Amino acid sequence: MKKIGISAIEYYLPEKVIDNDFFEHAKNDFLEEKVGIKERHIATEDQSTSDLAVKAVNQLIEKNNINRNEIEFMVLCTLSPDYILPQTSAQVQTLVSCQIRFIQLM
Repeated sequence: MKKIGISAIEYYLPEKVIDNDFFEHAKNDFLEEKVGIKERHIATEDQSTSDLAVKAVNQLIEKNNINRNEIEFMVLCTLSPDYILPQTSAQVQTLVSCQIRFIQLM
């Protein structure tokens, strides 16, 4: 029986950051003390979920010294897909130029 497991996890945060001061109507102490939110990373108008996922995949490959052709399976989890169909995972598979088997969770 072949053993399976998660060998690496990666994410990408957009460069644009908005802190609690941006929300004038909100009480900053509530957001930070009660909810724990200090800042948010916001995608730009021209960035889609697949763009962010491709950056995460490339970071994963570089940080872990992984040969992209040896990756057997990847999971993409999003609540904001680029489109309903085709799935964002299929788009990422094409954009990273490899035959990774993807599954998308929503």
